[in-house]
Amino acid sequence: MPANRGKGNRPPRDASPRWLDTIRKPGTECWRNRRIPEVTDSRLDRRSGMTPSVAFRSAKGRSFAERKTTLAKALQLMNPTPSHPTPARYMPQLDGLRAIAVFAVAWSHWMRDYCGGLPVGHFGVQLFFVLSGFLITGILLRAKPEPGESRGPVLRQFFVRRALRIFPAYYLVLSVVWLANYSDTRATIIWHASYLTNIQIFVNKSYSPLAHFWSLSVEEQFYLIWPWIVLWTSPRTLLRVLIGMIIGASFLQVALVTFLPRYESTVLMPVAADALGAGALLALVEGRADWKATFRSMAWLVCLPLFVLLQSNFHLTGQVLPWGAEAARKTVMVVSFTLLISGAASGFRGPVGWMLSHPLLTGIGKISYGIYLIHYFVPELVTWILNQTRDGAGGFDALHPGWRFEVYWVTTLVLAGTSWFLVERPCLQLKERWGQAPS
Repeated sequence: MPANRGKGNRPPRDASPRWLDTIRKPGTECWRNRRIPEVTDSRLDRRSGMTPSVAFRSAKGRSFAERKTTLAKALQLMNPTPSHPTPARYMPQLDGLRAIAVFAVAWSHWMRDYCGGLPVGHFGVQLFFVLSGFLITGILLRAKPEPGESRGPVLRQFFVRRALRIFPAYYLVLSVVWLANYSDTRATIIWHASYLTNIQIFVNKSYSPLAHFWSLSVEEQFYLIWPWIVLWTSPRTLLRVLIGMIIGASFLQVALVTFLPRYESTVLMPVAADALGAGALLALVEGRADWKATFRSMAWLVCLPLFVLLQSNFHLTGQVLPWGAEAARKTVMVVSFTLLISGAASGFRGPVGWMLSHPLLTGIGKISYGIYLIHYFVPELVTWILNQTRDGAGGFDALHPGWRFEVYWVTTLVLAGTSWFLVERPCLQLKERWGQAPS
């Protein structure tokens, strides 16, 4: 019998297996008095072949407490994913873009005769859509569990956080509108309470007094569908889905307005899928620096000049473009906004970066949701308040539209700021219990 086969020649019990040295804290002394190099998780998995069962068996002969500690260290090294999604860094320039978008929407509703024939409000809404697709997809991708892990907790966390962010201020405004019976909206309140304002516009072929809620309905419908697709598809499949969304939405818009020649067809969620999908595509490829650099260069050189040409043609002729050209203009606009958001997410430098990061603009961006909810009602609110005075609203109506706009804007900021501090921010603090992902 060889000498090394006897029990007496076995290594002593306190001789540590090689992998046990590896899982000790890097940089500390091991049992053999040598420094332990830092080892990545992939080396632990592939080179040492360590699993929890192997870790527990390899510590045989030690006390139960030591075996339990060894197993816990092995599990921690093999599963470094935190219990909550990794928080995204705060991108202040995106708040600057939010401020610009909501200002454009408010300008289009209050100053319709001063838009130069351009759909300024439409620009703001599409910018909001691209932003929503980018941020929501980023949240879902960061929270996406590993293959084989349950997706139920991620879905529950996502929907609870969305509800805490959106519902309180929305239903507060809707309750005030219902109590005041603003423009006889009680007859259609169920559509708005169910986030079906866009469907109501499409079915009735007319805009209601709460028509600006249609974009919020589109986003809410997107939130109900999109998490299931992101969490249950591979990145390659998701890329194909996004490309199909962007292309399909353009063709769908042309088809709808051809067979249903009504502008109200453009408020449906599938028609807005190109903007939402473009933002989602940006979130999917955000980590690929080579792709982003190439895409930025090509898009800035091709899309923006074409966008300016289409807008100039619309402005000079004063006529609505054919729907094919209209869809092309929207596509170029969406791509341009995607590039703008990509640059803002990375951080613009120079004057553009200074402007988008300015505290005044980012502050407005933080309360942009409240501004969007409230601004549509402000002109009538101001008129009603002035009518309660002795002089009435006659003198105010005679003012230049620019002065009236300033009054509307300041009033909206005050109301939206109040909503932020009393309603939205407390609810955002409740979201901390459901993870750290920003909205």
